[in-house]
Amino acid sequence: MNQVQLIQKYAVEAWDKVYKKDSISSIFDGEKDLLRFTGTRTVKIAKFGSDALGDYQRANKPASGDYAAFNSSEANAGTGYGYPTGDVSLEWEEFTLRCDRAKQLRISLFDNEETGELIVAATMKDFSRTKVIPEVDAYVFSTIAGLAGHVSTKPIQLSNTIGYNANGPIQALNDAFLELADAEVPEEDQVILCSNAFWAQLQSTNELVRTLKQNEYKENVSFTVSSYLGREIIAVPESRFRTDIELGSNGYKWGENSKKIDFIVCAKSAIYHVVKYDKVKVFQPNVVQDFDGYKVNVRIYHDVFVPDNKRVAIYAHLSTGADTAPKAPKVIFNYDAKKDKLTGVATIPGDLMVDGLYAATTAPAVDATLASIGTKGTDYFEVGAYVPTKLAAGTYYLFAARNGKVVAVSTETFPKA
Repeated sequence: MNQVQLIQKYAVEAWDKVYKKDSISSIFDGEKDLLRFTGTRTVKIAKFGSDALGDYQRANKPASGDYAAFNSSEANAGTGYGYPTGDVSLEWEEFTLRCDRAKQLRISLFDNEETGELIVAATMKDFSRTKVIPEVDAYVFSTIAGLAGHVSTKPIQLSNTIGYNANGPIQALNDAFLELADAEVPEEDQVILCSNAFWAQLQSTNELVRTLKQNEYKENVSFTVSSYLGREIIAVPESRFRTDIELGSNGYKWGENSKKIDFIVCAKSAIYHVVKYDKVKVFQPNVVQDFDGYKVNVRIYHDVFVPDNKRVAIYAHLSTGADTAPKAPKVIFNYDAKKDKLTGVATIPGDLMVDGLYAATTAPAVDATLASIGTKGTDYFEVGAYVPTKLAAGTYYLFAARNGKVVAVSTETFPKA
């Protein structure tokens, strides 16, 4: 097996392993009964329906009465004895896959050689972990919340009093269970997906009383909540757990009306996460015509569906707190005033791609174009570790840009004496 085949094999294995290990929404993956592909983009999901029960018509009791064969007022009168007839239907609800996401990553031949010929495989592993998985999770959870048959925005608040709390996180879950129970959603099929903030509330609530028995004093005891009333609890990072997702040319973001999701209680069988195509291809330099290096093509074709009759199996609780706006990417740094030097510059999130760092006297907005800020060298300046001497004395905001647009802004300032 040649070198490129080894790289391609390793990259594919890394992709599969990382996706299944780190993906939260993969609990909804897999083949579901009565799901059929009917075209390249079309999926049909079967919905069963039938008439309900009627009275069995006894032949040995022809007289009128509760146990009679029939009486003149019944719909089955005159049709004979035995079973009342009914119909069964199997309807197909059609869905179209909407997410055909891809990226071509280019890796210089010499960059790969200078890193011990590991950068191709390492790129695939990190790209899946930091880009593909978070986007897929965010899309699945945002879509599920938007299709929920039950939605609550009741505020959740902790109480210092031990015991029942009408506004506590346990009561919020109980409200969800009641709605799903009335909809006859099987308890054993339900799972709780929650934000880290809600998870922290569950850990801190006084609604649950924790006790130790005498024989447990010398044992390893954990009060960590991993399930509640038989339903597994899975915590989801906020960056993947909001409503109103928008997929763009360089990842995803949240819409203006986006809200944080506190938790979702749902039946796993009600949700169909369909992955039609999930591939990575590596092209070696001798077949790449317009670039001296490797090309790595990544593509995932997927969508998540909830049939109309199964939306009742999803309960979403949305946050109404003050912090309802998504957290914007930001630049963090240290500034050494004596040396007039920026140190420890980084971005949050840490995997944010940037073309350069700049400084301006007014903080620009994320997604603003550099052209809207003004003229480079006059209204804003490119900076490195050392602050350029051409910067006039004043207070400056550091920001990062990518492809001519602002992608992160510092919330702190640095002085130029």
